[in-house]
Amino acid sequence: MSSPSYPVIWDNWSENDSLQILRHNGIAAKLKGTALVVLRALCGTFWRLPMSCLIDVDFKTKEDLPFATRGYTDLWKRDWNGGKVAVKALRFGPDDDRSMITKRFAKEVVILKWLRHENVVPLVGVISEPPFFSMVSAWMMNGNIMSFITANPDQNPFNLASILVDATAGLKYLHEHDAVHGDLRGANILINSGHRACLANLELFAIIEETISANEYGGNTMRSTIRWTAPEILSPETYGYAGSDACIKLPSKSTDIYALGMTMFEVISGCEPFEDTKPDGLLIRKVLNKIRPERPSVGFSDALWALLIQTWLEVFEAADSAPSARPNITDVLELLQDEGETWSQTRRLLGFSSPMEQEPSGMSAVSPELAMRLT
Repeated sequence: MSSPSYPVIWDNWSENDSLQILRHNGIAAKLKGTALVVLRALCGTFWRLPMSCLIDVDFKTKEDLPFATRGYTDLWKRDWNGGKVAVKALRFGPDDDRSMITKRFAKEVVILKWLRHENVVPLVGVISEPPFFSMVSAWMMNGNIMSFITANPDQNPFNLASILVDATAGLKYLHEHDAVHGDLRGANILINSGHRACLANLELFAIIEETISANEYGGNTMRSTIRWTAPEILSPETYGYAGSDACIKLPSKSTDIYALGMTMFEVISGCEPFEDTKPDGLLIRKVLNKIRPERPSVGFSDALWALLIQTWLEVFEAADSAPSARPNITDVLELLQDEGETWSQTRRLLGFSSPMEQEPSGMSAVSPELAMRLT
C-alpha cells in the first residue's frame, strides 16, 4: 500500500486518540512501550498523527517578525488557549524533500508528545494548518539559563545547584525512556515561571535541519554548537562508526553526557567551553586532540571537576573499547545533588554576585585553607 501524498499528516488518525488511550493506568508499562514503538512506525509510514498532537494556533499574522531565528527555524510567540506559547517553524528551500522530512517529523512528534516531566518543556502540539512543520511548546517567560543567571544574579533560593539538578533530572527522564536530547547546552535549558529549569529543543528539529542542509548543500553542515559536541560526532570514523552507523547511533545517551559536562562548565564558569578558540576548525582539532577546557580557579570542587573530566572522555564504538567510560546519568545526578549546597555556600562566601564575574578583589580576605575547602 503506497503512502498518502503530503500533507495527509495533518488528518486525524482516529476519533479515539491512540496516545490518550496509552496513558491509561490500566495498561502495563511493557505493553505501553511496545505500543509506542508500533505507533511511531505507523505515524512514519502513513504520515499521520494522533488527534492529541494537532492544535489550532493563529499563525496568519504577517506584520510581526519572529523573535529569534536559528538555523532553518524561526521562533514566534503566539496566544493560545488563554496563554502564551512558543511556535518553532521550519523554513524550506525549493529542492527540499518534504516527503522524507514529513516521515521523520511524524515519527518523532508522537514521542515528544508522549514525554511528560517537570524538567522537560512540554510539547503542546503541532499546528494543523500552514505553515506546516511547526511545533508549539509552552512559553518559558524567563528565557534560557544563561540569560536568567545574568539578569538575576542574586535570585534566592534559585541557584546554580538547583539549575543543574533540574536539567540533569530532565535528561535522566529522557534516557530512562530511551530518548536523547541531542543538542544540550545552556541556550536549550529554559527557566519557567516557577524558576525551574526545563530542557528544550530536543533532537527532532536538529535531525530535520540536518536533512534540509543535506538537501541544500549536498551534505550535512555542522551547526554552531560544536563547543558542546562530543568528538565521536565530530569525526565518527575516528571512533569506529562506519558509514551509516553514525546516522543510526549518534547522537546517543553517551554524547548527551559529554554535552552535559560542557553545559555544567558553562553554567558554573559563566563562559562557553573553549570561549577563546576560533575558528571552528581549530576548535574541532583541539577536541579531537583530547584538549578539554581548563579548570577555573574557583567554583569547582575536586569531586565535581573529576566528574566533568569523566564526561569528556573519548568513547569508541569498537568492540574492544569501554562504551561505559563516561558516567551514566544516574551517577551524574547523585553527585550534583551531593555537591549542590556546597556550591551555593562557595559563591556566597567568596563574594560572587554573578557567574560571569571572575575572582573578586576581596579574595585575599579568605584564607587559603578555607578557600580550598570551599572550592
